[in-house]
Amino acid sequence: MRIEKKPRDEPTLPAGQRDAWAQISELDASMEAALQTGDYARLDALAAERHRRILDFFEAFTPTAGNADLRAALLRRLIASNDRLLRRGRDELALAAGSSAATRKSKRALSAYNAQQDRAES
Repeated sequence: MRIEKKPRDEPTLPAGQRDAWAQISELDASMEAALQTGDYARLDALAAERHRRILDFFEAFTPTAGNADLRAALLRRLIASNDRLLRRGRDELALAAGSSAATRKSKRALSAYNAQQDRAES
């Protein structure tokens, strides 16, 4: 199997795998959008679908000596995509934790104010 190279040294997939890989890339983008909008139920469904499609992709793409470099490049892309999604997820988690802490602090301040007002009225 001959591996063609794109201008930026990106491997070109054989025609049979091109659509499957495009679907995986679309799922990556959809997962990032779900993270950004906080749609975690959708994110969970997308992650399960992505996992299944990745497994199907590599099961259908028989490893040979001729496609080892291409498979390695694809795996590196998946790792980079996973890292990007993980960072985004951690950012969202930190943001949620910060919002939660700010809400607790505001609630404590409001409770203290109300307690002070109750003492002043007594």
